[in-house]
Amino acid sequence: MEISSMQKNLPRKKRRKLEAAREMLEDDEQDDKPR
Repeated sequence: MEISSMQKNLPRKKRRKLEAAREMLEDDEQDDKPR
C-alpha cells in the first residue's frame, strides 16, 4: 500500500484524520479476528 507516501503530501490535519481512521480499522480487524 502507498498510504505512507500519500500522507507525506497531506497537511497535518488530514494526516491526523487518516492516522486515526487507520487505528480504528486496525482495532476493528483485531476485534473481528481474535488471536
